[in-house]
Amino acid sequence: MFWADKCSVPLVGGVRDFSDLSPPVTLRRELKIRSDKLSIQKALDMKWFIRLASMAITLVASAAHSADIAMRRVLSCAGPDAKIEVYIPETAWAGAGVGNARLDTRVVGAYALDLSAAGKGKTLEPVHVQYSKDKKAVIIDQYTRKFPPTLVAVVGATVDFDQRFATGVRCGSFNQE
Repeated sequence: MFWADKCSVPLVGGVRDFSDLSPPVTLRRELKIRSDKLSIQKALDMKWFIRLASMAITLVASAAHSADIAMRRVLSCAGPDAKIEVYIPETAWAGAGVGNARLDTRVVGAYALDLSAAGKGKTLEPVHVQYSKDKKAVIIDQYTRKFPPTLVAVVGATVDFDQRFATGVRCGSFNQE
């Protein structure tokens, strides 16, 4: 037996008319309030979920970036506008001199551009560092800036690292400090 057969719903043209069976006004208000509370709760839950996900991503990303790697300065350069230093990981360094730096393969080092004299501060960025095939020059590739690689003679040279600040800088001997 169908539930409508138990109700006193009038027949209109042989079909029961359910148009007057809407819930009472108080019940409608209660349903609206409950649905509003649920949507607010869902929004708050989503907000907390996004916050937690953002924090987790930040922690994972910062842990990967801030790995503590001991670095050794192997090249120091000075120019009219800037001072430049190049660092390599200590795992690629065994002592002073060209023969004690293991740069036969490319290593990720650090490039410090000190623009304090120009009032711009000091930046530190990753670079690829390796010897040339004949070990008479060091190749410094500023790959994050997409500059062409710079070759610096191991005995020292005047080079241009970029065309803005680090032009005509005089570099000392490689790995002599």
